[in-house]
Amino acid sequence: MGFELARFEGEVDEELICPICGGVLDVPVQAPDCEHTFCSGCIDQWLRLNPTCPIDRQPLLSLHLKPAPRILRNLLSRLDVACDFQQLGCGARVKLASAAQHAAQCEYNPSRPVPCGSGCGLMVPRDQLAEHCCVRALRLLVDDIQALRCEQAELRQAVHDLRRQLLSAGISPPAPLPSRSALPSAAGDDSMAGDESLQLLTELMDRAHERGWPDGVASLEQRQTNRRQYDSYVIRRVPGKQAVLLLACENRHMPPGLMLEPGIVMIFAHGVE
Repeated sequence: MGFELARFEGEVDEELICPICGGVLDVPVQAPDCEHTFCSGCIDQWLRLNPTCPIDRQPLLSLHLKPAPRILRNLLSRLDVACDFQQLGCGARVKLASAAQHAAQCEYNPSRPVPCGSGCGLMVPRDQLAEHCCVRALRLLVDDIQALRCEQAELRQAVHDLRRQLLSAGISPPAPLPSRSALPSAAGDDSMAGDESLQLLTELMDRAHERGWPDGVASLEQRQTNRRQYDSYVIRRVPGKQAVLLLACENRHMPPGLMLEPGIVMIFAHGVE
């Protein structure tokens, strides 16, 4: 759904309004032939029931949609919009491009994290302070840490499997280690290759969480915008794991915002399919 028109000052150009929901475009996408533009969420929901453009009824499928032109996205980003929490007392008006960031930090946001006043040191959503129990929260934190340790062990095993796959495929790191020249000459090529593999695997492990992914896939919004390009990835399955490997050396054709050196590891909770 788009943004409510009432949140914007003055008249909004009709080119920036979604013809399905009537709001200002949110994550705009465009039909390839007729070039009609819609909110990504609105048109996806429409096409589940009607595989045609809602304006001119031309045949249309979700896989045909493409991101709206940059000029339109720039115009949207410059619009002044009222804060999400205007009705709670916030009078701020910000650019649409920074509205989400402002909302997360807004003092009127009931879910904004604030420090617990009882001394446990945790940050708690403001609307949950009344029910917050330090002991229970700390126990949950310990459980989370233990779960992370288990995940770390699984990641190490995944890295081990990736190493075997890389070595069996004869793939070398895209660039030599900066410290390679400092290695003793007596170490031999095998030792240097092992260090390079370790460096490569370390970097890939850093890319095993969306925090380490490139901008084009690092957020849900960006993934929705760029999802049409994902079919172009060259992907390697990790044997026995719910994970895939995308190597930069095999994806030189991808835009910079969709790939990083030396590659990306994606681990899925419910299977690769």
